[in-house]
Amino acid sequence: MKSINSILLITILKLLSANCYAQTDTIITPNQGKKVHAKNLILPASLCITGALVKETNFPLYLRDKTQNSWLRTNTSIDDYIRYLPVTEMYIADIYYRKSMGEVFQQTKNYLLARLLTSFTTSRIKDWTQVTRPDGTERSFPSGHTSYAFCGATALFLEYKDTDRFLAYSGFVFSTATGFMRITNNRHWVSDVITGAGVGMLSTTLVWYINPLKNWNPFKKKSITIYPTVDKYNTVGICVFF
Repeated sequence: MKSINSILLITILKLLSANCYAQTDTIITPNQGKKVHAKNLILPASLCITGALVKETNFPLYLRDKTQNSWLRTNTSIDDYIRYLPVTEMYIADIYYRKSMGEVFQQTKNYLLARLLTSFTTSRIKDWTQVTRPDGTERSFPSGHTSYAFCGATALFLEYKDTDRFLAYSGFVFSTATGFMRITNNRHWVSDVITGAGVGMLSTTLVWYINPLKNWNPFKKKSITIYPTVDKYNTVGICVFF
């Protein structure tokens, strides 16, 4: 798990470096954000409410029993990894596609804020509800894996929905698969997954549209020149002039 986080962090840092320092007089123009409309919040809010309502019924127990006594039952750790695929898609697309709504630095600011908000909200609800997982462990509601997966999927969607709808929606395939496996692995109730998806989508949508750090850009108006060098020992290096 730590290795996955490390790889993702290194990828982000490399993208930021390339985006900010690859040319002279690089200027990054932050996305100015858009006004939040109620329609943008209907689906995530509905998922949050639906999960909370389903939690109070017998349906989660019924579905757990049906799933664990059928061929759908799984015991895999794949869901620990595919939850990162939507946000990884976003950064890979930044390298090869570059038709996103905002620059890499702007995306990263918003994603980190959305991830923090998602984590805080998920953790607080877990503390308040104290729901036991299907396997008997604690802190079940809502699903953290699912909320993080949908956080990344929503970020990918908001960045590419106007330029590549297939790419924009593809992240939801992986986030949905993450939630599905949390159920088949007997780690979460269906209500945990539904609300987790809503929390991730709602947190990310709010951050992307409010854009709270849109004016913070330490790289703005920085004049930097970079060119490769080779010394007499045939050692390749890079010279950076500020």
